Amino acid sequence: MKSFLTWITAVAIGGCIGYGASFLMEIGLALPIGIGVLIGSSVGITINIHRDEDLDIPPEEKPAANSDSETKETV
Repeated sequence: MKSFLTWITAVAIGGCIGYGASFLMEIGLALPIGIGVLIGSSVGITINIHRDEDLDIPPEEKPAANSDSETKETV
């Protein structure tokens, strides 16, 4: 959930920056807002990727489908 909130916040900020840029340049709204949303989405995804790397979150290991815990020997 935290990853989604980070991403959606970056998208919203990008959209606001695009809106501000369209207001300052006095051009149509769609293109600057769209570019701002794309850049914000990219930034949000990058933040999430690097946050996961910084926290050293290991990938989840799924147990093998055919493994039986009773037949495994412990040493």
